[in-house]
Amino acid sequence: MKLVRMAAVCGLSIVMAGPALAQQKGALPSAGAATGTVPQTSDQAWEYVVVSYGKTLFGGPQKTLAYRALGLPDGKEGSELQRSLDILGRFGWEVVSVVGAIGGDQQLILKRRFDRARSNGESAAILRGKELYIKDLIDILEREQRVREEAEKAAEAERGKPRLVDLDAVDAQTARKRRVAEMQADYMAVLQRAEIAKFATLTAATLTPYSDNLVVNITVDLTFMSDGNTYRRSVVSKYLKDQLSQFKFGQPLERYASIQLRGTGFVNFQGQRVDVATYKAEFDGISGRWSGD
Repeated sequence: MKLVRMAAVCGLSIVMAGPALAQQKGALPSAGAATGTVPQTSDQAWEYVVVSYGKTLFGGPQKTLAYRALGLPDGKEGSELQRSLDILGRFGWEVVSVVGAIGGDQQLILKRRFDRARSNGESAAILRGKELYIKDLIDILEREQRVREEAEKAAEAERGKPRLVDLDAVDAQTARKRRVAEMQADYMAVLQRAEIAKFATLTAATLTPYSDNLVVNITVDLTFMSDGNTYRRSVVSKYLKDQLSQFKFGQPLERYASIQLRGTGFVNFQGQRVDVATYKAEFDGISGRWSGD
């Protein structure tokens, strides 16, 4: 008869639970066999691994990059978990159940057919599996490189195609860039007269290349308001607001467009930048009024 053998895993360490208990179907247990075991009536014996790798974190696609040519949309992959399961998969382990939700710790249950010879020779198989795994990583990197090269060639070919140009659209875009440059110059002139001129940087740009909504970002170094390891948020916030309120002026690029004024105050602490205050205000082109802090 065949019996189930269980294995538990914590982290990356696999700990097999005791000696193999599987026996040939129809054979009687030996006189020294442990009592209290449950006989397996099927023709196949299994062994299991229960493992948790914590939360599943998703990032850029890797393995699915090669399938973009078939129209597969981009999707994020849990690459760290994939690599762990690839290793276990090399040794016959298959995920049969997942307990837990995305964002929290997940328990994975894997199983494979019980094979006494394979279990006894696992150490040698692990060495061979490491070689196969390294080869797979190289294959993945080479596949990603090929996909990138093909995408670059396709983009280059697309750029080289002749296009019908709307000169009115070109003129409109040129005029928009000129107005943005003029508005940035106006804001820079105000900054140069402000108390924070030596401690601030300013940039102005449209929200998107074809948008009339302007975004003005002002970053202010407020380290001088800290004594080294302490500061008061209420004080730095009020100071930032008082200084940036004078930038609430001007008209948007086009009627009904907006001007977003965003300010950030930071302190240098032990070589690191720490943001300690923010300021936001917006000019609504429809109402013609400023709102916000």
